[in-house]
Amino acid sequence: MQYKINCKDLKISDAEKTMIDTRLGLNLSRFVTVVDNYTITIEEASSADNTKLVMTSATFTLPGTNKISLEARADKLDNAVLLLVGKSKRIIDRHLKHRQLNRISTDSVRRL
Repeated sequence: MQYKINCKDLKISDAEKTMIDTRLGLNLSRFVTVVDNYTITIEEASSADNTKLVMTSATFTLPGTNKISLEARADKLDNAVLLLVGKSKRIIDRHLKHRQLNRISTDSVRRL
């Protein structure tokens, strides 16, 4: 799986880049053959009460689907990345289970 990190108006240290790389590697490594072009965009955002937040967004493509876009906001970068990776993982799992159920149902129809 190839991924790209884009930063808008936010400077990220080497330790934070390593943390993002580790989170992606640990959580999405089993989906290497499924996910194409995973892109993370990190930027500053503000909430309704003017507190500074970190907004992360991800776009990727799964087989048989269009481009999928996700977004997560949190007070710190590591929390935002963790939320985003968790959402990505759930969507990919759901997609794979749906494809597996379709294969099972077509196999059972053929056997009848």
